[in-house]
Amino acid sequence: MKEMLAQLATTTQKAEIENVLQQTTAQLLHHYKIRAREVELYPIELESYFYRAGVFEDPYVHTNELQMNHFGELYVHRRGKEATSPYKMDNRVCMGISLSVSTGYYYSALIRSAVFADGSMVFGPNNVLMHFMRSVNASANILDAHFFDTHHAHSCLPPSFTLLKDNKCCLK
Repeated sequence: MKEMLAQLATTTQKAEIENVLQQTTAQLLHHYKIRAREVELYPIELESYFYRAGVFEDPYVHTNELQMNHFGELYVHRRGKEATSPYKMDNRVCMGISLSVSTGYYYSALIRSAVFADGSMVFGPNNVLMHFMRSVNASANILDAHFFDTHHAHSCLPPSFTLLKDNKCCLK
């Protein structure tokens, strides 16, 4: 996948970029799952956000540093462009996968819906994040279970997660 994503740093053709974005989404939906601690999820609906200055400028990309050259890392929506910016609040905080392999563009895929290994099917980006974080917390016992009744998931993000392709680790 990284070779395909590297094309996004050089191609100037909108149709080529859209094709790579579509291929990436198909690969993620059909061959990958996400694991943090003991929690696994399979994305069933993704939304791509890609921005490359002067070439493909999606106005909805946050252009946060974590969306650039952070391939395979969990990206939780932030208010600013710096990696240290505070998380967005209320029902607009969502998570995705950073897919950029270059400092020349921003690319992440928002996880809109997912099936979890526990059988839960969750719809809505904020709902996916909250279910994911509740599940990670239940596995890791980081916070009191009632914490999520009044707080947002960003307060206990896992230190790392694993993106798996066909049940084989490909990223950490």
